[in-house]
Amino acid sequence: SRMVGEFVSSSFVRCIAPDHLAGEVVVQVSGNGQDFGGSDVRYEYHDEMTIASVIPTSVNAFGSSVISVVGSNFGAGMNGRCVFGSRESEAQSVTSTLIRCVSPVGVSGNVSLVLRMHDSYAASGVGYVHFGVPPSVTGLYPVFGDVTGGTIVEVNGSNFENTSSLRCVFGQRRTQAVYVS
Repeated sequence: SRMVGEFVSSSFVRCIAPDHLAGEVVVQVSGNGQDFGGSDVRYEYHDEMTIASVIPTSVNAFGSSVISVVGSNFGAGMNGRCVFGSRESEAQSVTSTLIRCVSPVGVSGNVSLVLRMHDSYAASGVGYVHFGVPPSVTGLYPVFGDVTGGTIVEVNGSNFENTSSLRCVFGQRRTQAVYVS
């Protein structure tokens, strides 16, 4: 099928890829719309990648957190970039529906997450990740309780956020936390 092209120079034209089924095609150029030069240069069409969810949606601002991006048509083994606002990190395609990213250093607040493959191919849909300072615990009351559990423990500290995913961890055991102030 023919592409609409823009002449830039005798060695460079710009074309708009038309719609096509997924797969590889040969790209050819014509100066008169009739005669196309021979070529073995190929262009690869992919099904559109989409982002459905991001897990977790909140990470610390110090970087190095593993973030899973769930979606479709990622292509196993296809690596690219995770773009967090203006910062990037490597994207590792695990399966056609899962990509893992490592959060970069120097990002704070709520930022968008988009995927970029091969410097131009990006996923539709946007995920959002909150980068914050991790909570710090400075004290507890009471500092002991029964082995059967159930003791209400007041936790003092800083950087607590009022979210539905707020948790306390006692050793290896997680429990729901209630934000007070």
